[in-house]
Amino acid sequence: MTNYALLVYAAVYFLRDQEPMDTCGGKAALTVIIVLACLFSVFVLCQLEGSMSKFRDRIDWVYRSDYFTPEERIDLVLVPKSYPLDHGIFVGLLAVSFVGAALVGTVVWFA
Repeated sequence: MTNYALLVYAAVYFLRDQEPMDTCGGKAALTVIIVLACLFSVFVLCQLEGSMSKFRDRIDWVYRSDYFTPEERIDLVLVPKSYPLDHGIFVGLLAVSFVGAALVGTVVWFA
């Protein structure tokens, strides 16, 4: 999703020099596009992170429940492992989206 947001930011960057976008109304329209792209990117990333968390919880339930007998767990190699939750990638992608929006917004209004 961040790639698509970056493509929108690049399009806005190149559109800012077009004659109709050089006015205050054009800059406001480009700013609205930037904000919408950033918000949609954040929304999709949060949905993705939530879906992965639900999936981890469901898999954990299979490992820890009595759904399989102990012999079946050994045969299927269903050994519960603890994976620490690492939100580094999620935070990094959010940062890319926010920084890209801030940079392009700055260029639209002040360059």
